[in-house]
Amino acid sequence: MVKQMRDAALAAVLTVLAGAGICAAMPMEYDDDMLPKEFAPYEMISDEGTYEVREYEPATWACSVRGKIKSKREMMMMFVRLIQYINGENSLGEELAMTGPMTMYKEMSELTGIKKIEMCYYLPTRHQTSPPTPTVEDVVINRKDTMKVAVRSFLGKKLSMEDWEIQKFMLQKDLKQAGVKVVNYENCFGTMYYDPEREEYVTEIWYEMQE
Repeated sequence: MVKQMRDAALAAVLTVLAGAGICAAMPMEYDDDMLPKEFAPYEMISDEGTYEVREYEPATWACSVRGKIKSKREMMMMFVRLIQYINGENSLGEELAMTGPMTMYKEMSELTGIKKIEMCYYLPTRHQTSPPTPTVEDVVINRKDTMKVAVRSFLGKKLSMEDWEIQKFMLQKDLKQAGVKVVNYENCFGTMYYDPEREEYVTEIWYEMQE
């Protein structure tokens, strides 16, 4: 199990970093077993050229949630614990299929800075209605409601924090010019995953939209 966990972590779909006021994800090397077998279902509401509007269906996710993160090691441990859950540290004792995307959500507070960091794994369809209970610490099952998001996608394997920041603010600019209302520009989702159809890494920034 230790070797399996180590190999899974090294072959991880993503390692997510949050800092400097941005959401960012950095890819690692893939193993065939870690390629996404399915993706969280959504309806594409519109394609605005530089961004898409998507509506994600209500779904069940396994999440690792923390308050303020003091180091990259703490961030990595969130990811490792999700990998442990996927690799069998759950009430069924079975390995779960890799899915996409794995998301990182960062919620900010005006008074204290980062309020919450949430890293989530979309549960495969066969486990959506009856998810296995985590037996690893700091992992919880979270049923999420319908969510409408503005999404900026860009391709790339080696992105700097500056690259992420540029893409984030380009999306903000486009949304503001279009008069789109979002929940909070300080709170964002970041994700990166390998899309077998494109045979490339797909990087995305999401902002949740107001109804």
